[in-house]
Amino acid sequence: MKPSPMAALAMIGTLAGCAETGVAPATASRTPPPAAVVASAAAPVVVPEQHDTAGHMILPVNTQVPLTIDAELASNKAKVGDTFALSVERDVMEGTTVVIPRGAHAIGAVKTRSGKGTLGKSGKMEVEIRSLDLDGRVVALTGSGKQAGKGNGAATLGTLLLFGPFAAAVTGTSARFHKGRAFTAYTSEPIVVASGRTAAVVASM
Repeated sequence: MKPSPMAALAMIGTLAGCAETGVAPATASRTPPPAAVVASAAAPVVVPEQHDTAGHMILPVNTQVPLTIDAELASNKAKVGDTFALSVERDVMEGTTVVIPRGAHAIGAVKTRSGKGTLGKSGKMEVEIRSLDLDGRVVALTGSGKQAGKGNGAATLGTLLLFGPFAAAVTGTSARFHKGRAFTAYTSEPIVVASGRTAAVVASM
């Protein structure tokens, strides 16, 4: 016997709510959400000393800069072009000189995003890392990250078998970069270092 329209709508609401919140139906096993990557006082990034013709120490292009995101970013709220804040997770050193200190601020932006869709489709989002604030100077960075929410294909299939057209009401979850999520960026331009302090940013060739 087919369920009544009211029962169908009630079950669809339950499945859709479970998809967005990540809480499984009562009959399914519950899977805990992934833990956020938390910044730690890990060993610094250290590169060998390099010098230009004038004898200045140079932090080279493509030096690794470990970052973590400062606040959660979700595809159901973010728009393409929105910027978000990150922080340097570990000191970046050249020899014994700290060039990029832990806690320095960086900026990223949403490159692409799609919201959660019908038939259990999940949201997707891609971001790019743009720059670093180094003692008031803007240093260009390169880096990116992608994230997808969880699809809800099983719920969609069950709803399709039971209720047919009502399956379109079942959605996947939004893509989320949780607070503390780690990113790896790289310097896009060399940084001149003098007397143990950042002296200037050399213009890109």
